[in-house]
Amino acid sequence: MIIGHKGTSAYAPENTLASIRKAVEMGVKCIEIDVQLTKDKEIVVIHDYTLNRTTNGKGWIKEKTLKEIKVYDAGSWFGKTFEDEKVPTLAEVVKILPKDVWLNIEIKSIARERGDIEARILAIVKAHDILDRVIISSFDHVSLLKFRTLDQDIKIGLLIYAYWINPWEMIELSGIKPYSIHPAIEYLDEAFVVEGKKRGYKVFPYTVNSIDEYHYAMQLGVDGVFSDYPDLAERNQ
Repeated sequence: MIIGHKGTSAYAPENTLASIRKAVEMGVKCIEIDVQLTKDKEIVVIHDYTLNRTTNGKGWIKEKTLKEIKVYDAGSWFGKTFEDEKVPTLAEVVKILPKDVWLNIEIKSIARERGDIEARILAIVKAHDILDRVIISSFDHVSLLKFRTLDQDIKIGLLIYAYWINPWEMIELSGIKPYSIHPAIEYLDEAFVVEGKKRGYKVFPYTVNSIDEYHYAMQLGVDGVFSDYPDLAERNQ
């Protein structure tokens, strides 16, 4: 399985509804997005902590209201075709998600500014009845543990960017009880995949954008990869 990274960020502006729709059009069965809180506690879909890179606005997401953020163009930087594309909310993404497509929601949070984003995400997920096809991931493992305390059934993906000395003991002692492990592709090796699957975890490395890395990951027996190119395998046949 290829998981569409930020929708399909190679073909449409990342984390926009256009990117989500393009991923669905390309047959993607799992889409990854990034979320964070606005000043007025709305959940918006955007990767960076500022508007600077992916919109024509500037400033911190946490210092803007949803209404202020919605003024900005989140598509023209990618191409004129996407002019006036907006930063979407999580609810807007969920509303256009087909019933056979999974959603990986990555929480972007700064440790010293943790709020109640976990409870707010859970409320949206439950309100739209997609709990069974959602994975919650983050590099903030404290946030993931908070999510686990809120719901014992939701699938959690543990993001890691390192090769820990004893990752499995740390994971099991954490109390997070992850469904999947999401390691950086540069830290992935056969021993990691074998042990992870032996312990019952799905293994989804990121971000796999070259055919060599894709074949390498497949040979190791991973369950899927995050990629900006949902058609990665087909493009290189």
